[in-house]
Amino acid sequence: MDDSRVIRITGQRSKPLRREVVKLSRFRAIWTSVWCATAAAIGGALVGCGPVVSPAPNARPHSQGVDRDTVIVPAVPELEVVSSNAPPASTEPVTADASLMVSSGGVIVVCPEYLRPSLSRWIERRKAEGLRVTVVPSYPTCEELSTKIRSLDDLESHQYVLLVGGTDASAGDGPVDPSRFVPTFFEPADVTAAWQPTSTIPGDFQYGDFRGNRLPHAAVGRLPVKTPAELTRMVDRIIEFEESRDFSRWRSRVDLIAGLGGFGAMVDGAIEAVARGLITQSLPAWVRTRITHAGPSSPFYPGPGAFTPTVLRNYAEGAGFWVYAG
Repeated sequence: MDDSRVIRITGQRSKPLRREVVKLSRFRAIWTSVWCATAAAIGGALVGCGPVVSPAPNARPHSQGVDRDTVIVPAVPELEVVSSNAPPASTEPVTADASLMVSSGGVIVVCPEYLRPSLSRWIERRKAEGLRVTVVPSYPTCEELSTKIRSLDDLESHQYVLLVGGTDASAGDGPVDPSRFVPTFFEPADVTAAWQPTSTIPGDFQYGDFRGNRLPHAAVGRLPVKTPAELTRMVDRIIEFEESRDFSRWRSRVDLIAGLGGFGAMVDGAIEAVARGLITQSLPAWVRTRITHAGPSSPFYPGPGAFTPTVLRNYAEGAGFWVYAG
């Protein structure tokens, strides 16, 4: 239903209603872009790796957040496989393939000094893949850190920005201790301000804006660790994932966890409708989506008191991607 029809149904074109419709349209546009980016990232990472699949016309959501919308057709009945030509599961490390090496490009790593020894294995691994790694220190404010990043030589040849370390939530949008934290941006929450008390939304994508035009030119990620031990464990998990030859069902699974929007039935319904459409239309057909929703009115609600246990159980089973929206 377009906005003009929404207004005509009321029988009058009141200014307050038009404002609410505009707010809702902007809100849906932002959430659409967020889910499009998520779907594109997942789809891009998964393209070319999938099995033969068949749509499930009679699929039903499961109360425990199980897979829906697509069904994997295994090469051998009763076996959960992702591809009939997938290599067997093995604990042997994978040897780097020269044909898959990154021939150019680089990654900017923002890392406080005390965490750098625990990141050394990750850095050496990326260099061996052909990436140039540039390590810079953290700064008290986002503006100072962005200025430092934009001052780097050959900046636009860098494809990635990795932030290592958490941010100081108690500082809000003020300065942080750069020896322990990496600051995050706080953008005005113009669209959602009418429905929630939060006036700002935190985010890191602005570090990938190399030209100051509010458009990302590099992918930005963060390892939100507090101690060297946490970072060591996270690097170990990254390497274990990259070297794993377990090509079982988890690799084709996308876990989607939805919290309560709290914006009212109309807006929450619009968000869920947009998300559902993107999930079913944008991802590769062979991907298995598993949705767990915190809202009692959702068909993906696991039941009273079961949301957290269901999320934790599904998380322990593993997935190619785990996405939280809320």
